[in-house]
Amino acid sequence: ATETFAMGLNMPAKTVIFTALRKYDGQSMRLISGGEYIQMSGRAGRRGLDQRGLTILMIDEKLEPDDAKSILKGVSNPLISTFKLGYNMLLNLLRAEEADPEYVISRSFAQFQADAALPDNERQLRMMLEEREKVVLGAEGEETQHYVRLRRTLDKLCVDYRAQVFRPKHIRHFLNPGRLVRIKNVDSDKDYGWGAVVSNNNRGNVAAAGAQRGDRFSVDVLLLCVPESDVDGQTPEPAGESGGQWMMVSCSLRMLDSVAQNLINIPKDIRSAESRALVGKLISTVVPAIIPLDPVEDQKIQDTEFLKLLNRIDLVTKLVNESPLRKKFSSDELEAVVLRYEELSALDKKIFDVKKLVRMGKGLILKHELKQMTRLLQKLGFVDDQKVVQIKGRVAAEVNTADELVLTELMLDRSFNDMRPEVLVAVLSCFVFDERIEEKESQALPADLKNAFAVVDKVARNVAQKAFECKIIADVDEQLKKVNPGAMAVVYAWCSGKSFQQVCAMTTMFEGSIIRVMRRLEELLRQLAAATKSIGNSELHDHFEAGSL
Repeated sequence: ATETFAMGLNMPAKTVIFTALRKYDGQSMRLISGGEYIQMSGRAGRRGLDQRGLTILMIDEKLEPDDAKSILKGVSNPLISTFKLGYNMLLNLLRAEEADPEYVISRSFAQFQADAALPDNERQLRMMLEEREKVVLGAEGEETQHYVRLRRTLDKLCVDYRAQVFRPKHIRHFLNPGRLVRIKNVDSDKDYGWGAVVSNNNRGNVAAAGAQRGDRFSVDVLLLCVPESDVDGQTPEPAGESGGQWMMVSCSLRMLDSVAQNLINIPKDIRSAESRALVGKLISTVVPAIIPLDPVEDQKIQDTEFLKLLNRIDLVTKLVNESPLRKKFSSDELEAVVLRYEELSALDKKIFDVKKLVRMGKGLILKHELKQMTRLLQKLGFVDDQKVVQIKGRVAAEVNTADELVLTELMLDRSFNDMRPEVLVAVLSCFVFDERIEEKESQALPADLKNAFAVVDKVARNVAQKAFECKIIADVDEQLKKVNPGAMAVVYAWCSGKSFQQVCAMTTMFEGSIIRVMRRLEELLRQLAAATKSIGNSELHDHFEAGSL
């Protein structure tokens, strides 16, 4: 059975066979859900020919009773509305004489679900408030809050530290065979401990543990894992202190927790369990004498921002260690106090979310967002005080592939008019490219592309600042990251006449990602051409048409 088969193809089948109960979902190998099982197994049985259909499960691994029950007795995935109000939709509604955004929202499936869930949400809110009254932090409430905030800040700084230290350009030359590394999956909190690098992969491995979309570098590491936990392509589980079996695990750089100066000799052939066990014994012998790499002395990272980060980590670490709570409580007691505070914070967050759902059920969902978005459109001149759509709004209403507000500002202040077609298309790629690439690729741009991107960045910052003032976004810099110059050089090279093979050779982007960007660019250029035609700007219309050729 496959998911394509389950989508409703008119293909009669008497029997459906599941060759495995796990699937790769883009991040990890997981068990299929109850909804997926129902959808696929439900195709068994030909109407008018079979009294019943047959479903066969080929189970090749141990299955926990709860997991089996969730698959076989589970319910289909609930249908939840993902209705989202966008500027393009809002402007088109305001353009129509008889259309009212509030009326459209009130008649949406999302509003229906909010109304239907109101009694349950009110009951859940009462239970949470009663539970909240029972939780008492004691006299150290403020001190605990301050201490937890310091620890959270330190954790965030450490994440930034890891991101800098373990960038490919800083660490890849140290990940040679025999290098001792500590592996930890921060997402699942699985600590594999120390292992040895066996090989590295410059092109990355999408199935590597901890890999995310856009990762381009992975390492194969010999780690101590639970025996037979790698069945059916699963990522092996860490053995911990209980002992286990030394296995090869493909890891992304995100899983690096520490890299040592120490190196050991790795045999050329470690396919046998005996040879891996010998290497594992050597690793265990060296671990007590491990010396971590120094990012400044060994890796030669001299970036000013990174040195400031090191100073901040030292300062926050000092504040954490000097907290009065460390003098009042033992380490175990302090962890218990912190855990109680974390539980209280999580409960407060749930109460806040449920209160929001209750307000939505009693009134109009997205009412607050609608008010903020309308205020921003008025600030930027897309609509007037009477909510009448202006020229800017008419242009933005034609664009739904990318950021319509920024693109409209760029079009109407004539920023695109003086750009050559290949530069124009390269700049537009910033609005449709959403993957991460190596930093050196985005920095090594020709002067004309850098100047063009500076114009886009200036306009995007202005729009983001006004959105921040209207309380639509919380962070201007975070919003600006959505304007991604990562594909500019590739698109520029393609538009300048280079072959696809030459374009692929100059980047770490996957071929499919390049084609996806090109297709999205073609759609965006068509929309921009239609937008300029609607306001009678033939010059800019011809410019976009030239870029799409």
